[in-house]
Parts: sequence; structure tokens; C-alpha cells
Amino acid sequence: MQYLFTLAIVGLVAYSMLKKFNPQATLITAGLLLLAFAQLYDISPVLSDGKTQGALFFDLWQRFAEITNSRLGKVGLTLVSIAGVSTYLNHIGASQALVKSTSRPVMAVKSPYVLLALVLIFVSIMYVFITGATSLSLLLMGTLYPVLRNAGVSAKTAVATIVIPTAWEYGPGQINAVIGANAINVEIMDFVVNHQTIFQVLLLATIPFVNIAWQRYCDKKEGYDPAQDRGKYLKTLEEKHDKNDTVPGFYALLPVLPFVFLFGFSSMVMESITMTIPIAMMSTITICIVIEAIRFRSIQRAFDNFEAWLKGTGMIFASVLTLMIAAEFFSAGLTNVGAITALIDTAKSFD
Repeated sequence: MQYLFTLAIVGLVAYSMLKKFNPQATLITAGLLLLAFAQLYDISPVLSDGKTQGALFFDLWQRFAEITNSRLGKVGLTLVSIAGVSTYLNHIGASQALVKSTSRPVMAVKSPYVLLALVLIFVSIMYVFITGATSLSLLLMGTLYPVLRNAGVSAKTAVATIVIPTAWEYGPGQINAVIGANAINVEIMDFVVNHQTIFQVLLLATIPFVNIAWQRYCDKKEGYDPAQDRGKYLKTLEEKHDKNDTVPGFYALLPVLPFVFLFGFSSMVMESITMTIPIAMMSTITICIVIEAIRFRSIQRAFDNFEAWLKGTGMIFASVLTLMIAAEFFSAGLTNVGAITALIDTAKSFD
């Protein structure tokens, strides 16, 4: 009975997604139904350790509150700070300066698809040090994405190329590497060097070419011509920016500051300082505000631009964070109803 109910709910979720229902509302509703079903049929209580708010309806929303608090505490500040800084840098013209400063060498590459291979390898290396897939992707959306778009790479292709390398985890900081090393009782570096590296090399030798072929096919299918789009993204950024404000060339360095903090103060370089993504982001925004205040000789104007940071944080919360919370709530429902355990047991039966 419980598995039929679960399949029905999952089917309805899939149907709703195909019909473009609001994903957050869909996942939360499905989570509510699964959690309530598990409680009513004595499969698993909504709240652990016998806790209750006194009524099933309130217990459901208490579980939602717990998941929300947990998710916001773990990754909320990280994603919010990245999105805020990216929006702020774009607002003050730093993204425009970065694109302008890199346009000449990037434009020298006649085919933008060649850049895809270079970017994919670069992101793979970055992912060894910045192990959060979402965090790294957001960081690169504020730096690499504008450069790729100005080079004539389509929006979908640029996003896909940035995200693809985060699909496989390589390096001592990745949780799957730690789990793998523990599973076969070896040191983490031994596991990475002797077990992961060969696959990483094979992936980097093949995926860039596969990505180029696939993205070229998709672009042609959609009628996208890279040659007609080259250089247009910079013009778009310039049109959005205040025409009376000439952005200094050194502003191109500002989007790179977070990476300087994250690499320069990483445990591999300097063990005396512990650097996290939120600290790197807030340090970046602090430096930018000081530079803006000095440049305009106005603290008020520098502070007024901080509103862009607030808009960026709100944007990421309304989209990515709420989706993550809704998905985790849906996952909690699947867990309580026994679907996850059933899948694991089924997988074990094939051993």
C-alpha cells in the first residue's frame, strides 16, 4: 500500500513538473502528503524522538521549520553571500570591466567552442579546492559566465559547461572521496592518487570533446549563431550601467578577489588562517565598498550601492534556497514512508 501511494505521489510530482507547476509548491505538497501518510499508517512519525506539537497538521509544519533551519544554517549564508556579491559587482560595473579586459585575448580564439574545453578543465581544477558544487557554480556565474557570453557562447552552453565538472567529485576535500577511502580502509590521499586520478584523467581527456560536440549540436538545433552574438554581451552590460559613470580598469580585478581569498588563505597555502566562502564574500564586499567610497568621495553613495547586495540575496533565497528546502522536505517524506530504505535494500539484493 505504502509503495503504491509513494509511486502515485512521485508520478504526480513528475506530471506537475512537466506541466510547469511551481516546483517549490509541488514538492512541499508532496512532502506533506508523504509525511502525513507515514504518520497515519504508523510507518514513521513526522517528528523524531516522540516530539509533537499536539496535532498532526502542526507537526508537519514543525518538520518543515526544522528542515528550513537546518538548510539555512548549512548552506544558506554561503549561497546568499555569493549571490549578493555577484549582484553587487555587476551593479558597480566590475563585471563589465572584467569582460572588457578579457575581451581581446578571448576574442582572439576564433571558435568559442574551443573555450568550452579550456573552461571545463579549469572548473575541474577549481572544484578540487572549492568543493561545494552550488557555491562554485554561483561564483563562476559571476566571473566566467559574462566572459563566455561575450565570446559568443550561448547562455545554455555557458551554464552547462560551468556546471558539468561538478558532476564528478575529485580531490581529498570531496565527501565521496572520504567515504570511498573509508570503505576500502586507505588514507584519503592514497585513494585520490591511486584510485581516483586515472578516472579524472580519462574524464578530462574525453568530456571536453563530447561537450563541444553536444553543445554545438544543441546550438545549431536552436538556430543559434555564435558569430552574430560575439561582443554583444559587453554592450548589454554597458547599456545597463550608468552612462555617466566610467568604470576604472582595475575594477576587473574585483570579481577575482573571492578566489584570491579562498586560494591564498586555504589550508594548502596558509594553515594559520581559516577561510570560508562567506568570509571571503564579505571580505570582498568590504573592500569594494571602501574602494567605492574613496572613488566617489562619498560614503553615502558607497552604502547606497549596497542595496544591490540585498537584492542579490533576496533573489537567491526566492529561487535556489527555497527549491533546496522544498526538495529536502519531499525527500524527508520519501524517507519516512520507507521508499529510500526500500531502494537501498533492493540495491543490496543484487550483491
